[in-house]
Amino acid sequence: MKNIMNSRLLILVVLFFNFTMIAQELEKEIVEVPVVTKTVQGTFDGYEDDIFSFTYATEDGDEANIFFKNIKPEFLKAYELKSNKYVGKSFSITFDTVEEAEVDDDGDTQYNRVRTVTKLALIK
Repeated sequence: MKNIMNSRLLILVVLFFNFTMIAQELEKEIVEVPVVTKTVQGTFDGYEDDIFSFTYATEDGDEANIFFKNIKPEFLKAYELKSNKYVGKSFSITFDTVEEAEVDDDGDTQYNRVRTVTKLALIK
């Protein structure tokens, strides 16, 4: 009887240590992803296929397009960007950019740039 109790206790201890080691390994895989915040002035081009499009001037003075899938709800409520009401209007746009890692079926890691508008103000 004593051997059975000792065996059970030993199994519980081994399982506990295995779980602890697995949890530590999972913690090691979590990588801090830097968030880059930037502000630009851009002209609203429109909304299509769940994407908001703006045109802005780069640091070199060239014209470029920037696309957002994520805009904080309070700005969608304040500005009806899903309609044509603000097409051609200028905005100050502050957004965060995060590189998100995604592993495909082959085990290869793909990095996707995700931008979220955190501030939006109409320039009059």
